[in-house]
Formats: sequence, C-alpha cells, structure tokens
Amino acid sequence: ANSGYAVLFGEGTANFLRIKTFRKLETLSFGNLDRFRTSDLLVRLTSDINNVKLAVLYAVIILLQAPFNIVLAVIITGLLVPRLLWLMLAAMVLISAVLLFLLRGMQKLYATRQEKLDNVNNVLQEGLAGVRVVKAFVRESYESRRFAGAASDLRAAALPPAFRNALFMPTLMALMYTSIAAMYYFGGRLVLIDQVMTLGEVVVF
Repeated sequence: ANSGYAVLFGEGTANFLRIKTFRKLETLSFGNLDRFRTSDLLVRLTSDINNVKLAVLYAVIILLQAPFNIVLAVIITGLLVPRLLWLMLAAMVLISAVLLFLLRGMQKLYATRQEKLDNVNNVLQEGLAGVRVVKAFVRESYESRRFAGAASDLRAAALPPAFRNALFMPTLMALMYTSIAAMYYFGGRLVLIDQVMTLGEVVVF
C-alpha cells in the first residue's frame, strides 16, 4: 500500500513539475530565454524531473515506514528486553553517524556532475543541429574531439558520487551485521554467564 501511494505521489509530482516548468518557460521574455541553452532546458524537463520523481518516490516510502518502525522497535525493546536497549540505541547512533558521513558533500558532487551533463547535452545538441554545416566545412574530427572532451569531463565528475553510492549499501549492511554480532555476544553473556536473561528474550531482541 505504501509503495502504491509513493508511486502515485511521485508520478503526480513529476507531472505537476513538467506542466508548471513548461508554462513558466512560455512566459519568459526573449532576454531571459537567451540566458538558457536549449539542451539545458530539455534536461530540466526530462532527466531532472525524473530524478525528482525518484527522490519523492523513495522519500515517501521511507518517511511512511522508517519512523514508525524505529519508534516501535525502541518501545518493544524497552518493555521486553530493557537490558539490551542501550545496544540498540548505540547501533542506531553509529549507523546514523556513518551514513551522514557518507552523505556529506553529495549535493556538491551531484551539482558538479549535473553541470558536466548539461555541457554534454549542449555539445550534442549543437552538433546535431549543425551537422550539415559541420560536414560542409569538414569539421567532423573537431566535433568528435569536442564531444569526447565533454564526455570525459562528465565521466570524471560522475565517478566520485557513484563510488560514494557504491559504498552506501555495503557499509549499511556491514554495520547491521556487526550490530547483530554484538547482540549475540552481549545477549549470550547475559544468558550464559550472568543468567539474568533467557534465550527467548535474546531471540525477541
């Protein structure tokens, strides 16, 4: 159900932004339009809005589920296994700190990537629009080098955020499994050595 609502909300947001953006473009003066490249405007209406849609989609899913799950887990642990509540809170703090560290600076990295993507689209649009002129003046090699340079700049700008994203899920899973290992260790001590908990309580935790 949450996924269905998220899809509806994401697609609705994308549709709203497309219509509003296009209407806004139609109201701009010639002077304002001259400030934007055609390729930039196309990216804003297609790729950028699609990225916003995906962001809204996943944000709605997370915002509907995560807070409820976290609060419920803390309450149940506090009621049923209070001796291990500190371990859950410590794991939550550690995971949050590491993820915030990985996310730090991502906006700047993606802004740089977007700038290079705009440049690639601009070179591509100019090359396709003026292909007859390029052929007439035998400028194919120059245009090829120009596009290759823009594509290389985009690749260089896209790698840092891509590597950061690649670290995100493995790091999260490693922290989760480390937390589970800590739970077995401390829970096992409370059951086998201190004998203040039962195996069932550890399983519940």
